Amino acid sequence: MITTRFFKSWKFLCLSFLSLMFASNKVVSLDTPLTTPFTLLISSVAQRLTFADQVALYKWNNAQSIADPQREQQVLSHTVQQAASYHLSSDYVSRFFSDQIEANKLVQYVLFANWHRFGNLPVAPASDLKRNIRTKLDQLQTILLQQLELSSPARHQQNCAKVLAEATELYATQHSLDALHRIALERALVNVCEPSS
Repeated sequence: MITTRFFKSWKFLCLSFLSLMFASNKVVSLDTPLTTPFTLLISSVAQRLTFADQVALYKWNNAQSIADPQREQQVLSHTVQQAASYHLSSDYVSRFFSDQIEANKLVQYVLFANWHRFGNLPVAPASDLKRNIRTKLDQLQTILLQQLELSSPARHQQNCAKVLAEATELYATQHSLDALHRIALERALVNVCEPSS
């Protein structure tokens, strides 16, 4: 049975795709700064999403389901326990890493659907999920926590959403992200800002 969470992710995918269609002719201004308070954070989030392709291939080859509640809870528990060390609230860290998990699964669901439809699996063998991929993902968790702490002043600004959106578009353009990974990146960053009231 397809879960409610999957439908929500799919709705986000459809809405984001429409947004990309309207924005596809937009040219990034030369006046846009090449670095922003969110540049490193966006880069690390995007790097984490690149592993979604490898995770999907491993799960496909080993007939595993995309959702892994035990692993997801492990990630959330581990990062929440570290929140205070980075001057972050446990609720914020839980939301942020839940977004990372959902964005990662969004990529996996779409890749699975494409492989079912077209059978165009990557030629390269999949990396081992437990020994290779998850080790790198765990290392990225620490980096992301550090970057959330460093970006705290910008995250609390009233113009955070605008600055973040422009920085995300700039990163996606500079790195030639395809539509799927652009949408997943937007999904992963949806709760980064927490402007002061």
